[in-house]
Amino acid sequence: MPDDNAKLKQLLSYLKVNISSIGPRKRTHADKLTLDSRLADASTLFLAIFGSQSSGHQYVDKAAKNGCELAFLDTTEQHQHGNVEERCIGEKLAITCVFVHDLHSKLADIAYCFYTGTHGQNQSTSELPTITAITGTNGKTSVAALMAQLSSLCQQPCASIGTLGVNLFASGKQQKLADTINTTPDIISLIGTLALLQSKGCKSAVLEASSHGLAQNRLSKLNVDCAVFTNLTQDHLDYHGSMQSYSHAKRQLLLAQGLNKVVLNADDNESLQWQRDAHCDQEVYWFSLNELALEKKGCWASDISYSTKGISFTLHAKFLSFEAEKKISAPLIGMFNVANLIAALTALLAQGLPFEALVEATQKISGVAGRMELFSSHKASVLVDYAHTPDALKQALQAARVHTEGTLTCIFGCGGNRDKSKRAIMGGIAQKYADNIVLTQDNSRNEDLTSIIADIRTGIDTLANHQTLTVVLDREQAISRTWQMSNSSDMILVAGKGHEDYIEINDRRIAYNERDVVRVLTKSHVSNTGTVHLTHSGGQQ
Repeated sequence: MPDDNAKLKQLLSYLKVNISSIGPRKRTHADKLTLDSRLADASTLFLAIFGSQSSGHQYVDKAAKNGCELAFLDTTEQHQHGNVEERCIGEKLAITCVFVHDLHSKLADIAYCFYTGTHGQNQSTSELPTITAITGTNGKTSVAALMAQLSSLCQQPCASIGTLGVNLFASGKQQKLADTINTTPDIISLIGTLALLQSKGCKSAVLEASSHGLAQNRLSKLNVDCAVFTNLTQDHLDYHGSMQSYSHAKRQLLLAQGLNKVVLNADDNESLQWQRDAHCDQEVYWFSLNELALEKKGCWASDISYSTKGISFTLHAKFLSFEAEKKISAPLIGMFNVANLIAALTALLAQGLPFEALVEATQKISGVAGRMELFSSHKASVLVDYAHTPDALKQALQAARVHTEGTLTCIFGCGGNRDKSKRAIMGGIAQKYADNIVLTQDNSRNEDLTSIIADIRTGIDTLANHQTLTVVLDREQAISRTWQMSNSSDMILVAGKGHEDYIEINDRRIAYNERDVVRVLTKSHVSNTGTVHLTHSGGQQ
């Protein structure tokens, strides 16, 4: 063993594995852990655990081919613990395999030991960033990003971990550190990420806790300071089987290690069950779009108004140590984002951040990447949203409508080689809720784009006199031409791509960042006299 490989030595000692039995080979070293053979390389220790669907043992060869030279293998046999075997993969590749009894149940302790030097009862002394975990059907990504932004604008660096990857916010600036395969990463990845954040001076993080992650105990032994519940609607029943099972999975967050603060949505009846299940030493706070009952601590909104620039409302805060109210505004779209913002503010106030500093920070936040993200300009305001299902498109258009003073245009397409039944439905939704419709490219893959658009058009009936329908096959051109023809009172919703940084055509992923396209366009003050022919029902360009 190399003398400088203290982390691995410490881990082997903790597991009571005889280090000398591995031998002095220099290649048996590791700087990181992984459960995914695809992420393994020469600096990685691969943990091959027994899973519900498959065993990690079958991926050891793949890890070796990726350069990995050391693996721990799960075993149910106590007598096998600490046994070492060398596997040869081909003529040159080899990997050292160490059997660890019940490896799958030791993951959290292994991660703490490896990354922080602590384990067991000492994990609380690891000084990893403080965790706020957010669960609920909708709003997790937005609340996580808003909390991280607000915290950083209050001079407290904070990270968000979830759908959009691992993002570090410091002094209002965002740095993406890594992508995530799952909304809620496995415990090995989580603790490794927290250790990385700690090394960068980050003392708090906000984690999206999905129902899958909670049901699979991915947060097991993770210290969570605060839990936020956003809402509950039907979703993921293919996995959970029933709403009862789904809601129960969400409430597993109440069992998180160290949890002492719980933030609940007073406008969702499911919160009453959360309140009943909360432990007596867990302090409960509430957020609402309506005035809170006298006995409840938390925040609510009144006098909500909407414009092409975003939302404004009066924020009311009521806590044991203070009560306050203040008129605030933010470049966010829709009533649901009022709720998301109030949830974020409630959690941060519960954790001790000052009211005045948070109110000031609210004026400086930006929209969540690709989630009803607002770009204002001297012409129309443009919304970039990930909506690519009928319900998501409907909600996005309904939210955009209340902010629109002039006309509302919807630019969208549908993915190729995917569910064709939704295309006509989405066409009908666009007709019902938008003034103008522009059909265009959206990951056509290897399906003919004109056929996709034809499918969408079957759901569009005769347009009203004030409505228009246009087809512009090039997506960037569709956005540019629509914006150039717009007025300052108009709103344009560009749906389907959101935060993605590619567009897939003919089975090729082509670099395409819609947020950058819109950002450059809306910052431009150069007039373009190019026009596009708009037609009523039946017309096509």
